[in-house]
Amino acid sequence: MATIIDLSAERRKRCGTTFAFDLASPWTYLASASVADDFPDALWVPALGDEPRDRAAAERAAHELGVRFAWPRQGVPDGIAAGRAATLAAEHGRAK
Repeated sequence: MATIIDLSAERRKRCGTTFAFDLASPWTYLASASVADDFPDALWVPALGDEPRDRAAAERAAHELGVRFAWPRQGVPDGIAAGRAATLAAEHGRAK
C-alpha cells in the first residue's frame, strides 16, 4: 500500500507560516488560538487592517467557536498604538 504524503504540511515546513495580526481586530483574537495550536512555529507579523468592526458577526463567530469574547467598555480601539508596540516587539523577535 502506498504512503499518503500531506503536501500542505510539507509545504509549510519548507516555506514556513506567517500570521499577520491586527491587535484591534476581533478576528485576530478569534484566530490566534488556532494559529498558536496548529502552527506553533509560525512567524507572527503585526499589521494594521481596515476591515469594519462588525460586532454582531464577531460575537456570533466567538459563540460558534466556544471562545469567550468581550468588547472594550468604551469605544472600539483603532489599534494604531498597539500596532506600533507590536511592530517594535516583532523587530526584537518578541512578537509571539
